[in-house]
Amino acid sequence: MNMYLAIENQILRSASPMLPSPWAPPLQPQAPVCISQEALRRILDTPDLDYVDIAFILDKKEELPAKQRAQAEQIINTPLFRSWIVSTCSTKLLVQWVSRLPQTIAEVSPLSVFCATMAQALHAKERFMSIQWFCGRHIDPMEAGQYIGGRAMLLSLIGQLLREHNFDMRLLQPEIISSLQEGQIDGLEKLLGWLVGQLPQTITLFCIIDGVVLYERDEHCDEALPVLGFLLSLTVAPEVSATVKVLFASTPGPDTVRVAFQAENLILNVDALPQLEWTPSDERLVRELGHGLGERVVEYQ
Repeated sequence: MNMYLAIENQILRSASPMLPSPWAPPLQPQAPVCISQEALRRILDTPDLDYVDIAFILDKKEELPAKQRAQAEQIINTPLFRSWIVSTCSTKLLVQWVSRLPQTIAEVSPLSVFCATMAQALHAKERFMSIQWFCGRHIDPMEAGQYIGGRAMLLSLIGQLLREHNFDMRLLQPEIISSLQEGQIDGLEKLLGWLVGQLPQTITLFCIIDGVVLYERDEHCDEALPVLGFLLSLTVAPEVSATVKVLFASTPGPDTVRVAFQAENLILNVDALPQLEWTPSDERLVRELGHGLGERVVEYQ
């Protein structure tokens, strides 16, 4: 209802408030009302949750065992991850930690740290865009308030795109605005799909979702699983010109979500990687990530 009223208010503001005079010539048909990008952000009314989540995760990383963080960093040198990140085509990958599970603190795992560090590195380069969601930070309404589950994930991802790229909102179809007014979650999916479809071919969009197994829980699965499936569909959507790379990370491994990756052997098991005796290093991780992308990622800040 709040979103409906906000959209109605924006439409009324965009229309002329003056009544036509009976002596004036007939009014010409008006162009469809356009909602500005900034107005749409206000309507969605979602804070920059990704900034808060990344800061929280990186603050917790020193409390996690260094050996497990170093093992997670080895992901970047595996052939499967390299193939995913350097491919010129849209693609997907599931990274999971199935056995000998690592320590987690407040649902932050070594995989969470890996995802947060990678997202920060990708943000540092103009040709790449990264949108991310950390499920472990959005499962408990006592801690996250209203920002839990699939709807909150869509709102955050949409907000991140609106924050990072300038879109021509004149092209936004009226039916998408109508679907937002109806308050259905598929309206948010249509909006996210439209935004991704507007990205130019020169952009590579990374969509990083950590902790997907948490959204297989009974209290979240009905809403969240269809949203996760929708994100995967963006890698094969014919109307999308940009390269879309979706990474799902999970500790432990998911059950339902895994099915979408099994047939193509797009599952990387972290616990199968060797446990090397080295000190984890964000700088080394970002440097090796840059090598994988042809040195296109700048130094870690």
